[in-house]
Amino acid sequence: MGEGKKALVDGIALLGRELPCDSLDRMADALGAMQAGAVRRTAASALTSPDAREQVERFFDLWERDSPDTTPAEVALALRAAGQVDDYHRQRQTIEVVWTGPAPQGTTLRRTDQVLLDMIRNAKESLTIVSFAAYKVQHLKEALIEAVGRGVKVTFILESEKESGGMVSFDPLNALGSELASKAAVYVWPHDKREKDAHGHFGLLHAKCAIADRKALLVSSANLTEHALAINMELGLLIRGGDVPEKVAGHWEGLIESGTLVLSSPV
Repeated sequence: MGEGKKALVDGIALLGRELPCDSLDRMADALGAMQAGAVRRTAASALTSPDAREQVERFFDLWERDSPDTTPAEVALALRAAGQVDDYHRQRQTIEVVWTGPAPQGTTLRRTDQVLLDMIRNAKESLTIVSFAAYKVQHLKEALIEAVGRGVKVTFILESEKESGGMVSFDPLNALGSELASKAAVYVWPHDKREKDAHGHFGLLHAKCAIADRKALLVSSANLTEHALAINMELGLLIRGGDVPEKVAGHWEGLIESGTLVLSSPV
């Protein structure tokens, strides 16, 4: 491959990394329908973002300078391929084991509190935390208040001292504190909506998970407590990408929409 072609391929790869797949498809559509002389204006106008148009302009400069014999149809096909490959990698699921407790020398497992704190600090749009118990987690409270302050929608789904009939000795709402509870949406599972066995025993909200931006999901044995995040033995999985975080987020939203979970504190 000549230097000019290599520069063009590198430029296409850069667009594939920087632009969404649908933007690359629109650009490829414009390229496929035009003669070379009219390509630049039409392809750039297919993009709505000023930053994207600037990137495309730089790419056309490179194309015209280093590989003018490459046809619009060839570039269009390459752009579609670059977009599809990058989209695959963006959506690919990764799974990481998360641990709290004693660990053998040389372990690479991240601690539960570190992972949860990273999820809170990196969330951009939404954060859902589900826990049976919650208390003495001041560092997480501070990070959550900061998240709310930068516009993240924070939702808690918690066991309730009242609704559980006293099965949790310290109400999670008290652990959140009035400032966080007033800024987040807090949902509980009402006692009258819980299934009961033949002896009248009812179910508990025993799930523990966190979902950030519907793209990252932490499923863990750990409650939102100081001991669970610091000294207990707790095991979990952090799932990034794929459709599992979205499905779990939708599952909790479905329970809220159906009335199985009800709002305990105003947003």
